[in-house]
Parts: sequence; C-alpha cells; structure tokens
Amino acid sequence: MNFLAASVNAINRQGVNVTCRTVTEGAYDVNTGTVTNVESDITVKAYPREIIATQYNFPNLIGKRLVEFYIANPTLVVNPNDKIVFGTDVFTVVKYRSHFANGQVCLFCIYAVKT
Repeated sequence: MNFLAASVNAINRQGVNVTCRTVTEGAYDVNTGTVTNVESDITVKAYPREIIATQYNFPNLIGKRLVEFYIANPTLVVNPNDKIVFGTDVFTVVKYRSHFANGQVCLFCIYAVKT
C-alpha cells in the first residue's frame, strides 16, 4: 500500500491533467451495415516526459514526437491505439508497461506518439 501511495503522491505533486480516451468496438448493426464504436473519456493526473526515438528503442517512430506518460491509477485500463489528450495535442498509445509492488499495479508507463 505504501508503494501505491508514494506513486500517487509523486504524480499528484508534479503531474498535469490528461484525458485518456478508450475506444470500445461495438456490435455489428445489420440495419446500417456498420460497427458503432463507443468512446469513453477519463481525466487522470499524469507526468509526461518527452523521449527521443532511436534505432534501439522505437526505430519505426524516429522523427516523431514521442511522450512517456507516468500514471499512478491502478484501475486504469490501457490498450494500444487508445488516445491520450494532453493540452491540445492528441497522442496514440504505442506501448505500455505496468509496475507492480505488493501484488498491485502502482505505476503505468505509457508510450504514446503524437497523431
């Protein structure tokens, strides 16, 4: 419990509000012939850190704006291709990592590229 509290305190002290936008695919509608996707937004505190893509960490993202978001929210569900809105910029999640301590998620490291 102390690890999660320390992560939350650090992110709350230094972080900014960002919006995590999750897209859930809906069911196929036979009347219209389309699939209706549902978007859900959640505002969380995050600590953004710009990183530089190299041939060693993200070779396919060289030359693009890449940001690593630290989020201390154990109930957050993140998937690749979800969106993070930071200010006026929209980022697409490329990869994420979960850090565990005492059997629970204490910190998410989310890598996202500007779209």
